[in-house]
Amino acid sequence: MWVSDEAQGSVTRIEPGSDSVSRMPLGSEAGGVAIGQGALWVGVRGPDAAHRGRTLTAFAPAGGFFYSIDPAVAYSDIAWNILGLAHDGLVAFKRAGGLEGTTLVPNLATSIPTPTNGGRTYTFQVRPGIRYSNGEPVRPDDFRRPIERVFANDSAGVPYFSGILGAKACEPGNACDLSRGIVADDDAGTVTFYLTEPDPEFLYALSLPFAFAVPAETPDRLPGSTPIPATGPYFIERSKKKEFILRVWLARNPEFIERPGGRTASPTASCGAWARPSAKANGRWIRSWRAAPTSCSTCPMTASPSWRPTIRGSSTGSHSRATGA
Repeated sequence: MWVSDEAQGSVTRIEPGSDSVSRMPLGSEAGGVAIGQGALWVGVRGPDAAHRGRTLTAFAPAGGFFYSIDPAVAYSDIAWNILGLAHDGLVAFKRAGGLEGTTLVPNLATSIPTPTNGGRTYTFQVRPGIRYSNGEPVRPDDFRRPIERVFANDSAGVPYFSGILGAKACEPGNACDLSRGIVADDDAGTVTFYLTEPDPEFLYALSLPFAFAVPAETPDRLPGSTPIPATGPYFIERSKKKEFILRVWLARNPEFIERPGGRTASPTASCGAWARPSAKANGRWIRSWRAAPTSCSTCPMTASPSWRPTIRGSSTGSHSRATGA
């Protein structure tokens, strides 16, 4: 009997009816095993060292699937997977396969806090030493700005953060001030969120790209396809829209620091997948999907809109929030 161990990066041979066990290290994460043609076949992830450096280029259909590289407004599986390579929030889902990948872990925070004040207050200690790709340090104020921009852009992220103190006064589509509900303390290195009522989903909302850190001076609306400085293993160098294709170039972030929760300097994502229109039929584009070559065995880059609560709304600011996952 052969058993693979993803975490240990090995396969183990167990002799039935005896205590004989032999372990064989593989040097990388192990996946499925199969026996055929007189040999044992094991699926493994390529070593991290083989993926470091170079530039990752991603393609996606411009429009409904991937219309922006701005975390405040982007809302699709493709967009979130790509943005997840470049940006981070206070918390994140652990980058691991199976059920382990549903575990919430600290990311730009040092730990996940226990809520106080009856479940209405969350205080995070910001991880020290983190810098953006442009060399500027990440500060506590940088976690209020992204959520203010969500309201200013009247994006699909509004319902996730409407319970923050002061959010009700934010007119969708206009400048928003959440200084009462999100209090940053640069000296202590903390950021505190005050809610109007307990929200058991709030920590999960903070894992979404809408809450990814952005420099405090980031304007409400970015001109064109201006990229935001990144904290992740990659940063967006530039993007270009041509006809129906949005092309994004990501380069290695020289300021990136590996941290707990599986955040490493190599992508383990399906964001190497792209889509493009390939032909016209009856005047309409028919899109073909193709996956880029990858040796990655798992790809939980970030939460996906396909399984997070569904957002429905209009440009006038009327939103509703579904409670189902």
